[in-house]
Amino acid sequence: MRSAIQIMDDTLREGMQTPRVMFTKQEKLLIFKRMLEAGVRRFIVSYPSAHISEVEVTKAIVEEAKDAMVFGLGRAIKQDVDIIASTGANIAIHLPFDGKYEKALESCRYAKDRYPEKQLAVALVDVGSYSLENLVEMARAFEKSGADILELPDTTGSLNPSKYRKIIKKIKREVSCMITAHCHNDKGLAV
Repeated sequence: MRSAIQIMDDTLREGMQTPRVMFTKQEKLLIFKRMLEAGVRRFIVSYPSAHISEVEVTKAIVEEAKDAMVFGLGRAIKQDVDIIASTGANIAIHLPFDGKYEKALESCRYAKDRYPEKQLAVALVDVGSYSLENLVEMARAFEKSGADILELPDTTGSLNPSKYRKIIKKIKREVSCMITAHCHNDKGLAV
């Protein structure tokens, strides 16, 4: 039996990285409502630890969410976990870009102990830079530490579809939590 595919939209956070693009709170709410109308039910909407405006818009989106699953994104540190949780959103954290993840495991355990009612998503940043064996080890460690969702982002957009498929397939065999892909199109490979 094939597993269902769910879209987890990242426009309201990722779109903010486009030069000269800055959504107002009202624009973010309108985009969110339109995506709800289109049937999207999982969202990463902000980076609350970046600015108070991100906290405010996340709270507003959570209020509008109805049956949608809303996440705020932050670093894998306790301070960001607490800020995200204060918005009412579920918690998404990303690993540090240096590849060291021991402290991130502590933050993962902290998030699940402190906010057990929240879904916890952990992004294993830049999966193309790790060996498959190392990714499996990381995936198992984060699942054991409480991750409900493991995000496998190709942050540099360098994975061809065949290699990305191999990574996702292998990780899915090794853990029972939900797996998500996050493709960047820097080199035209995500399309």
